[in-house]
Amino acid sequence: MDSMDNRYTAELDFPAAFAVPARCPACGEQELFNAGTEGEPLFECAACAIGWWWESGMLVRTSTPCASD
Repeated sequence: MDSMDNRYTAELDFPAAFAVPARCPACGEQELFNAGTEGEPLFECAACAIGWWWESGMLVRTSTPCASD
């Protein structure tokens, strides 16, 4: 059997996989707003004020809540 006969396909939903989450990963608040400038992928949670950087399909925490400063 030729290895080229063993082909597999999968349907991928890239927009869903790489969409910005609808909730803050830290507190679950539904309101994340864009805190970046000119398309910068920087977001901040309206409830806990934690900053998030959008990178490679995931949110990476960039700051602690303002209240703890």
